[in-house]
Amino acid sequence: MTDQEFVAELEAIRSDRTSGAAELARRCLEIAAETCQQDNSPSTRELLARLNIRIDQLAQSRPSMAPVANILRIFQEDIKELTHFPLEEAGKQCVNKARQTIEASLKSTQKTAVNASEFIGGNRTVFTHSYSSTILQTFTLLAENEIKVIVSEARPLCEGYRLAEKLSQMKIPTTLITDAQTGLFIAEADIVLVGADTILPDFSVMNKAGTYLLALAAHDNNIPLYVCSEKYKQLQPGSITPELEAMDGAELNGPELPFVTIENIYFDITPAKFITGWINEDGVVQVHPR
Repeated sequence: MTDQEFVAELEAIRSDRTSGAAELARRCLEIAAETCQQDNSPSTRELLARLNIRIDQLAQSRPSMAPVANILRIFQEDIKELTHFPLEEAGKQCVNKARQTIEASLKSTQKTAVNASEFIGGNRTVFTHSYSSTILQTFTLLAENEIKVIVSEARPLCEGYRLAEKLSQMKIPTTLITDAQTGLFIAEADIVLVGADTILPDFSVMNKAGTYLLALAAHDNNIPLYVCSEKYKQLQPGSITPELEAMDGAELNGPELPFVTIENIYFDITPAKFITGWINEDGVVQVHPR
């Protein structure tokens, strides 16, 4: 992969507005693997140096999404041992390790979805927000369990539409609403299930903007809220809270007016006190049981 091609891939990661954090993390690993396959470095040391520079750039590309950095750091640790390998073998090992890390991520997502589907069971109405690949897998497993879903659209790009389309294909009865109607429909839900882009050390959750408002509505109506997310999305104690990514205000299609600033912050933070529990690949962690 040439420098020009890498820059294009890096920009695609930075500008992606539809993929979830886990999906982007795995794409970053694919880029790392492609770097190893196509690199023309004269030595193993130079190959690894070039690869580590790209890993660092990819890890910093989406500051609101912990999995991107976390999964790349795991891979980075794994390739340290390759320093003394012959160049061709080191390249092959890098590709294998990237693929193994991708596979481990996919298995974590699958196991998390299994645990969530078993926990939810059937004959329930689930409220969710935006789009999450882990949540989608959970609903796929629940499709025959007579569930109903309420999904809020998640402006401005309305990723909730994408989830609603998938649910429709599975013939799951779904109510699609604007984010502003959350307070009107929350009482119809038995449980709230959301994904996460980042889980902070104290179990607060960074996710698509609107999650915090959904959590407030759920709390006020005494409806449990569970986060469905793999463990590698959690930051380690002592980590700095990532910045909330702000996107182009033009996405809101608002009027251009003097003295008016349009804000388009994509993520918010839901405090742990509003989160009932966290469902991950190991099971259910109770955060603030109700």
